[in-house]
Amino acid sequence: MGENNTIFWDFDGTLAYREGGWSGALLEALEKEGIEHSFRRDDFKPYLSRGFPWHNPEKSHLHLSTAEKWWAAIKEIFIEAYTGLGISQDKAEKLAGLARISYVEPQSFRLYDDTIKTLRRLEKQNWKHVILSNHVPELHQIIRGLGLESYLTGCISSAEAGFEKPHPEIFRIALLKANHPSQAWMVGDNIKADIKGANQSGIPAILVHKKSREEVKYQADSLSAAARIIEENSEIEF
Repeated sequence: MGENNTIFWDFDGTLAYREGGWSGALLEALEKEGIEHSFRRDDFKPYLSRGFPWHNPEKSHLHLSTAEKWWAAIKEIFIEAYTGLGISQDKAEKLAGLARISYVEPQSFRLYDDTIKTLRRLEKQNWKHVILSNHVPELHQIIRGLGLESYLTGCISSAEAGFEKPHPEIFRIALLKANHPSQAWMVGDNIKADIKGANQSGIPAILVHKKSREEVKYQADSLSAAARIIEENSEIEF
């Protein structure tokens, strides 16, 4: 196998997950501030279904070129959510800042049971691992905090790239950073961003942890199962 053959992994929902997602972070901010409430995660979801860069993946966001600029745009979404639920503007602004801090804490994320085992298994077969995720600017720190860094040769967050999957430019960037591998796979949990996006860029892709009603060539209910698909459908030299 070539030395630079690469698997691109989505992060959230693929290698790891965050209980409650963005809604959970907004609730955690309320709790940290000691504000009594009866809100549930579902109360925030209508406000979080728009405004993030990945909700308009056909557009670049190179103008959000720093973490502060990126989060300034996201903060407005948080403030709208809080005020929409009856919280004052002043409190909403403070809570939005706390929600950012809460969301990026590595301990808020959990690895799937077979994440490390799968990365090691494929690493022994000379596959290189690169995270390619629609995520926050602090993704590198989250990865480091979860102990994944030693298994990776790269980590690409859309917040830094300025493009969201399935935009072809972020896949072009990924292939370039991986030194144009002769073999490459994408593994992710989003059929549009991960599977269709990769396929359109000529990369075979595996839908993991989700079932799709749409026709998908490769599906796996676990990362271990995804590893088997890669092993059975790649030119591996032992």
